[in-house]
Amino acid sequence: MAAWALATVVGLAFHAHDDSLPEGQRDLGITCALLPVPTESMEIGRRHLPMGSAFMNGPIHGREVFVPMDCIIGGEKQVGQGWRMLMECLAAGRAISLPALGSAMQQGALFVANGYGQIREQFGLPIARFHAVAGVIADDVGRVVRDRRRPPLHRRRTR
Repeated sequence: MAAWALATVVGLAFHAHDDSLPEGQRDLGITCALLPVPTESMEIGRRHLPMGSAFMNGPIHGREVFVPMDCIIGGEKQVGQGWRMLMECLAAGRAISLPALGSAMQQGALFVANGYGQIREQFGLPIARFHAVAGVIADDVGRVVRDRRRPPLHRRRTR
């Protein structure tokens, strides 16, 4: 199966080396770059699907990949500053993606639980009609609706 990308660039963090420098100065540290797709010697694998949910990350492999200086985020002065850049970006990204994924999983679980309750029968009735099961599903519906209407953390009032 062929790998393909929807984007025209790949964001990449890598350990930079420059063999033209003297021994002991060749290791330049973690660096971030945006490389065009396709790039010679770079292979994009399939996206990860944890628990069957879409996740926009996947493996990227390469050996002896040449990264032009104009592809490095921030230019030459940012070579080796990738770890700091990653931590700053990941903190902001996680504040968005993790709650969004949690909300999606919550809604998916509710969808499955409600569907199962409608088709699974006991004593000739769907179990969703039993008060105990219906109560749990109703509580979950309430949580989903509440969480959709809740403002983001930065907009909540504190006392």
